[in-house]
Amino acid sequence: LRALEENPPPRPQPAEGATYAPKLSRADGKLDWREPALLLERRVRALNPWPGTATLWQGRRLKILAARAEPAPQEDAHPPGTVIDAELGIKCGEGVLRPERVQLEGRAALDRDAFLRGHPIPPGTRLG
Repeated sequence: LRALEENPPPRPQPAEGATYAPKLSRADGKLDWREPALLLERRVRALNPWPGTATLWQGRRLKILAARAEPAPQEDAHPPGTVIDAELGIKCGEGVLRPERVQLEGRAALDRDAFLRGHPIPPGTRLG
């Protein structure tokens, strides 16, 4: 409100420190499971709706529309990209990414529980 009342004169933005942001492509949405889960969770949020984030499951594109990061269980020795539990927890380079909303190519978007009822993904399955 103070700025509206005082109406300060405009100042040009300094050219130093400015960077160019390239146009996003579908390749930017490919999830690399070797990265930390927290970074992947942020990428899912940042790239929704375009270009979206996805991984491969049984040769089909599985879009991750919403997810949350969790700490990895202490005894977990699975490689990154492995489903570690029945609730679709995916082992990452650091932590676990748990998708909350997914969409299999050619299908409607579903919450995780509804998706798993129709398409069970057993623990030990590798994604990507």
